[in-house]
Amino acid sequence: MNKLLTIMSFVACLIFAGCSDEPDHEADIFSLAVQLEGEGELAIGIHDCEIIVPGNQQYISIDIIGDYDYFRVTTVPDIGMVSSGDKQIKILLTNNLETTSRSGVLEFTVYKGKSRNKGSVTITQRVFSSAEPDEPVEVPDKYRFKLAKAGLTPFMYDDFRVPAPFDNLAFQIRDYLDRFRPIGFPEFVQPYDSIVWSAEGMPNTVRIFERKTDDSSSKEHFTAQWSSHFFTPGSEKGYLKGYSDGKVIYSDSI
Repeated sequence: MNKLLTIMSFVACLIFAGCSDEPDHEADIFSLAVQLEGEGELAIGIHDCEIIVPGNQQYISIDIIGDYDYFRVTTVPDIGMVSSGDKQIKILLTNNLETTSRSGVLEFTVYKGKSRNKGSVTITQRVFSSAEPDEPVEVPDKYRFKLAKAGLTPFMYDDFRVPAPFDNLAFQIRDYLDRFRPIGFPEFVQPYDSIVWSAEGMPNTVRIFERKTDDSSSKEHFTAQWSSHFFTPGSEKGYLKGYSDGKVIYSDSI
């Protein structure tokens, strides 16, 4: 009799397990892409992301990429307004008028059949400052540089002269007389610790020039030409900023 009850109990457990509507295991079914409306720092993993942004108002767009059925937001950060749609979550951060930085966590779960994935985005927003940035110091002409367009490789290899999303755009750094030097170290890099390329609203940057010095040696690298892809339509503003002791002392834009 006891043996029969044990068998019946085991069968009942199997039936209940098979009838459950809840996903029963974790899987790898999505990845993240994050777009900042303004400036900020990103550290992106496959299923999570850490974001640090200034204190001013901006939108953060989170694309959940993958072949899945649906997702649910389970926890919203108390520092912004969250909205979600088809494979995207948007967060509006207002000006942080508090006296310290503030943080919040967005958590969500992605479902496909009986599988699921959890994801999270941690956001830290610094204190809002209305102060105007320091004016760049006066730099002699020989140390000024220019950001120039160098070429376009269309994604579809067509004859269009106007860049479209997914096209490859090449850029160059030139001297103030518009001269390009592909090899060696031009004179204009001398006053800078680094020269950094960035694009408005894009999270990534490229160090065109960098000088590292320690007690025994000094290392430098310089890239005269580089390229990037842009994935959204519309105008994009790019910058080259020259830094010395952590401050921008000269910049150019295109």
